[in-house]
Amino acid sequence: MKLKTLLILGTSMMMTSSVFADGWVRPVPTTQDIVKDGVTAQYLYNVSTGSFMLGANDYETRGSASRDKGMPWKIQEQTDGTYALVDSVAKFKEWRKTFVDSNAGIWVDNNNGANCNTWTLTDLGNGKYKIGNKAFADEYLGIAKDFVDTRLYLTSWFTSKEPAIEADYEWTGVSIDAYKEWEPIN
Repeated sequence: MKLKTLLILGTSMMMTSSVFADGWVRPVPTTQDIVKDGVTAQYLYNVSTGSFMLGANDYETRGSASRDKGMPWKIQEQTDGTYALVDSVAKFKEWRKTFVDSNAGIWVDNNNGANCNTWTLTDLGNGKYKIGNKAFADEYLGIAKDFVDTRLYLTSWFTSKEPAIEADYEWTGVSIDAYKEWEPIN
């Protein structure tokens, strides 16, 4: 008797959640130029894959991308013209800096370690940028276009694979307020 009740309850919950999921289509965000004032929180968005940058995967602090949610970022210009990518790390509930320790090691949970204040933004026009790091010349932060692996990597990681993995390196900003308007009502 209990098993039958459980099956009926489970089936009705699945039907209810699919109604909510089917009733909402995630719109394409209106992108903006990346704000670099160090104060304004924004989402960093990859147009090609339709994904937002955030910390996830390994330890919930690995530079990653998601089509379902994003992490607010602040871009702080440094005195040498590079930038700190400061993110709101959900795991720690505080703002921390993104750093890179290899072409496959992008992390979102540092505050004062190496390579966390040396990010570069190459303006591609139309509000799109390539994000690099001064410690890794001619390397850019990318996401696999097939979105099978949602971790972020630098250029040489994608090109070192056999066959090379097609990636996209163009990032843009999305207003926090604009994103809130898209969320379905719970």
